[in-house]
Amino acid sequence: LNPVKLLKTIEEKSIGRIFLPYVALNQLAETAATIQMVPKSLIEVTTAGEQLKITPAIRTFFQNLSDAVLYNHYGPSESHVVTSHSLTGEPTNWPGLPPIGKAINNTDVLLLNAEMLPVQQGEVGNLYLGGICLANGYLNAPELTNERFLQDARYGRIYKTGDIGIEEADGTIQFLGRKDGQVKIRGYRIETGEIELILQKQSGVSQGVVKVIEVDNEKSICAYVSGFADQIVLKHKLRLELPEYMIPSHIIKMEHIPQTPSGKVDYKALPLPSRNRPDLMTEFVAPATEIENLIAKLWKKHLALDEVGTNDSFFDLGGNSLLAIRILIEMNQQLDKEVSVVDFFQNPTIAKLNSVILGEIHLEIEQENDGTITLGGDIAVVGLAGRFPGAENIPALWSNLLAGKNSIEKFSKSEIDPAVPSDIFNDAHYLLAHGSFPGQDSFDYKFFGMTPREAELMDPQQRKFLELSVEALESAGYHTDKNKETIGIFAGMGNSKYGRLVDQYPEKVNQAGEFNVMLGLEKDYIATRVAYKLNFTGPAISLHTGCSTSLVAIIEAVKSLRLNNCSMALAGGISISGAPKSGHLFQEGGILSQDGLCRPFDESATGTVFTEGAGIVVLRRLEDAVRDGDNILGLIKGVGINNDGADKMSFTAPSTKGQASAIRKAHLDAKVDPRSITYVEAHGTATPVGDPIEFEALKQAFEISTKEKNFCYLSSIKSNLGHLTAAAGVAGLIKALLVVNKGVVPGTVNFVKANKFLNLSDSPFMVTAESSNLASSDMPRRAGVSSFGVGGTNAHVILEQYISLETPSIETNQDPTLFKISAKSNEQALQIENNLKSLLNEKDLTEWRKIAFTLETGRKEYPFRRMLVLNNKDDLKKISPLNSGNGQVKGQIPLYMMFPGQGSQYICMGKGLYASSMIFKLEFDRCAQLLQQFTGYDIKDIIFDEINKEKLNNTFYTQPAIFVIEYALAKTFLEMGYKPSGLLGHSIGEYVAATVAGIFSLEDGLKVIAKRAELMTKLPSGMMLSVAATHIDIQNELIGF
Repeated sequence: LNPVKLLKTIEEKSIGRIFLPYVALNQLAETAATIQMVPKSLIEVTTAGEQLKITPAIRTFFQNLSDAVLYNHYGPSESHVVTSHSLTGEPTNWPGLPPIGKAINNTDVLLLNAEMLPVQQGEVGNLYLGGICLANGYLNAPELTNERFLQDARYGRIYKTGDIGIEEADGTIQFLGRKDGQVKIRGYRIETGEIELILQKQSGVSQGVVKVIEVDNEKSICAYVSGFADQIVLKHKLRLELPEYMIPSHIIKMEHIPQTPSGKVDYKALPLPSRNRPDLMTEFVAPATEIENLIAKLWKKHLALDEVGTNDSFFDLGGNSLLAIRILIEMNQQLDKEVSVVDFFQNPTIAKLNSVILGEIHLEIEQENDGTITLGGDIAVVGLAGRFPGAENIPALWSNLLAGKNSIEKFSKSEIDPAVPSDIFNDAHYLLAHGSFPGQDSFDYKFFGMTPREAELMDPQQRKFLELSVEALESAGYHTDKNKETIGIFAGMGNSKYGRLVDQYPEKVNQAGEFNVMLGLEKDYIATRVAYKLNFTGPAISLHTGCSTSLVAIIEAVKSLRLNNCSMALAGGISISGAPKSGHLFQEGGILSQDGLCRPFDESATGTVFTEGAGIVVLRRLEDAVRDGDNILGLIKGVGINNDGADKMSFTAPSTKGQASAIRKAHLDAKVDPRSITYVEAHGTATPVGDPIEFEALKQAFEISTKEKNFCYLSSIKSNLGHLTAAAGVAGLIKALLVVNKGVVPGTVNFVKANKFLNLSDSPFMVTAESSNLASSDMPRRAGVSSFGVGGTNAHVILEQYISLETPSIETNQDPTLFKISAKSNEQALQIENNLKSLLNEKDLTEWRKIAFTLETGRKEYPFRRMLVLNNKDDLKKISPLNSGNGQVKGQIPLYMMFPGQGSQYICMGKGLYASSMIFKLEFDRCAQLLQQFTGYDIKDIIFDEINKEKLNNTFYTQPAIFVIEYALAKTFLEMGYKPSGLLGHSIGEYVAATVAGIFSLEDGLKVIAKRAELMTKLPSGMMLSVAATHIDIQNELIGF
């Protein structure tokens, strides 16, 4: 086929319909893109001959055509066409492997099992064909005819195709390839068509096919490619998109892929791999030592190669996990050593395995600080907020952890999110299990000053992170309106899938503007949006490191505080998929769980479950938090962060060395002995390979300093919640913080028996399914927290229990406590009041004053106000709308201070304030001392004398007493921040108002009022009449007198 000539012929002849094999169609599409020729006359293209794959070239080809239809026909030579499927609409939405459609008229397509019985819809079956389309048989080949053309009493005459397929819910048939093209290798089911589809997408690949070969009774995958792609680069790219078991052991470059006369791939003509060492990016270094030669001999035997170098990667040479285990068994036997599977996978070259055997590999982990100057300092955690599957807040999370609750929800097909395609959830391997973010569909847009349209087009991750930021700051007792802190925000979120939904409403996007919509969807703006809405003026950094995102955010916040870039920092992450009732498709060898359970460190672990959640911590420098009396929940002592680099099996693979190094860095930064760490919150994804690698990394990092065994508990919150991806690290840190704070380690859910690759008894660690109390000690409790991201960014944090050096004072005052509440609506204010009542009922009375103080100083004031005045818990039952103040404040309310005159006095007035308010006491005593200098008596003895009560009613004492009380009370209000618009007074009160206003000095005001009282006492006694009437009415009554 000359595709250039074909394109020109179609163009010149204005051909509207063509029929050609898939291989030819792909060549035509690639050529059209190269020479930039689009045959606009084409309206129908039909392809057949072999499985259709929608490659990037074919997709682009049809995008450039105007409404052309692609027909996918299926039918072997023995029957010709029996099914047809049409692909229409936008080519970007076409599936990579389209179905073959439904049976055409006068044909039968049967999907039967090995017993020749029909399979259930959604199950794989063997394809048999029937109808008038069948050939009579093979010419001069009666045995083959009898083998393939069958006469069946139930189905009549049918043809056995050797192909397999699945009937979808809509009746269409999904072609899965040849029965011999779907093979099992090392226990994994392989469909070569899936590998070919990914292969064909790679740049530099003109054509790619896959064949399963067998050499020395060992099956392996071999890929054949034409084009200019480099084999090693190509293998690394495939590792980014395919599980390790589907990576071809060999990639052979060919000038052209051989074809049969009918245009199909000639698989029989594809060559076997040679025994020559492949061209690698590493330079060849021959084995030199006895051990290196022994390992090289084993590699050459099992890899069928004539030569291997000491720096060659086992997996780049074509190795796989099964071959690695076989080699490992023989190697350990011959060397009388115990090299582990983890050691082999983490050190996949002969040179590195040689170092492992000689005990040199551990020396690469930092032994001590490398001498570089570091900025240390303890960081206090002063606030928390979070939403997790099955838990709307931190207390609910802790309750679930102690109860051993598995919060991964199972659901039925009838409940599944409509965004999940039916062909996915009807798959027999689809797991209906997920952990959802509670309340993700609600958002108070008015609270944040947004329009409904703005909020509607914003990713829920940005919305809910805003809410949690407010909640976290309030939990710390701060607000930007009242506290002049320089606050930083460090945050990350999961991949935004919300954009797919938004794209379905182009008219709304156009109205809002594409740029504005983008700001609400992209990861880059999660931190800066919080900074803008909450008026944070410190660093605002959005960061993304995969699964380690939120712990890395916390580490960066710690660094920023240590560098004095901010005085307070919020840090965390969030993950919301947007499809709460959705599960996952289990694939053998993948990272997702087979049963919908997450079993860290257990022998039955099959993988993880991706779920949703969010968490934020509020951080301050320890000295600042202590100075300001913050509620310190725990300390961050040290942090460690790094990347694996290229020294591992693949881009997605973890690295023992990388993880151990990050953990060691945190130990050194914290300046703690690992022996003092009694709990580690692990990354713990429950993947069969990932857990042993992490365990080995922890073991290596700890054993640098201690050889003691079984002193440290090991667990992972993923056993309860699943994998929160971008929020996983902060969830683990919150759990570990609660562990050191409360001294209890919740049991690891789903743990029964340890993974066989973990040698727990010979390690510092213990894993238990039951909750356990940490041993009592004179030292503060310490914990480590790990979080590792795909791509190799490793993070570890050391936490410590905070023990205050000050003896807590016991509040014995039984006077009423004022609790202030404000919100943006009356309903919200009432909800906050109810929440407050529940909290006060749980807390001891000694904590009430602290709560009231936080409500006073650490909350923004909103228009709708409520207040509670309580003496004790009994008062909580008496609260009603009649005795709790509430109302709405509109604008700035003018405040006037009014000072009454004589007659308002009573015995012991102000005594409670004198005992409870330092400001009132200081002003009262100041007045009393000045008054005593020129009267000779102590006014306090008069006011607080409960025996000689009549003294206070003597004008000589009454007037100075009223002055002192009113003046001290006014100064107390002024010190609290009240700013009166005016001062009014009656009688004695006029003098107090004048003194407070600055017209009199305090000394002069007291002299005047004392002299006034003395003079009035000497006057003859009189009477005063109070009449409840206007002065006009009184004047009318006095006419004639």
